[in-house]
Amino acid sequence: MPFSLHYKIHPHAALEMFTGRAITAENIRALINAPENALLLQRDAHEQYDILYWGIEAVLGSGGVRYFSRPVREEHLSRSMKCRMNKELYFGTNVLNEDRPIGLPDPCFCNTMLAITWVLHMSGGADVLDELREDDECSREGGSGMGISDAYDNLFVVKLHVVALSRVMVE
Repeated sequence: MPFSLHYKIHPHAALEMFTGRAITAENIRALINAPENALLLQRDAHEQYDILYWGIEAVLGSGGVRYFSRPVREEHLSRSMKCRMNKELYFGTNVLNEDRPIGLPDPCFCNTMLAITWVLHMSGGADVLDELREDDECSREGGSGMGISDAYDNLFVVKLHVVALSRVMVE
């Protein structure tokens, strides 16, 4: 989840409702910038994660939590990323300093982000985001996106309504 969400009231409320309060505004503010929720990836993997082409699924088993890469919009993935999908991801247990070890990523954050990615894909919202990114110079340079500004978020919602209305009109 982008760090820009740490102070946004409406996304906090939506996440609380979407997760049945498994993620709360307090969680977001406390954990959004925590080292265990940061991800260092090769450039194409990071870019394609940010634009919702794939996500991370956290699976709880008898041996603890295991993490897997899951394709959402596989047709858009780079060749190097396609061969890495549906494979287990291993996160280190490196230590930030002796007093504060870095934990594993929050499974609820991972699964919520993956669920949001799937909902956006299935609803057509991901295509709307792609369109906005293509039309926005700042976005192509990494300077805008969901949660960055109210104007960008409002434009996304308006365009999403247009998509929803056009689908209703066709049916």
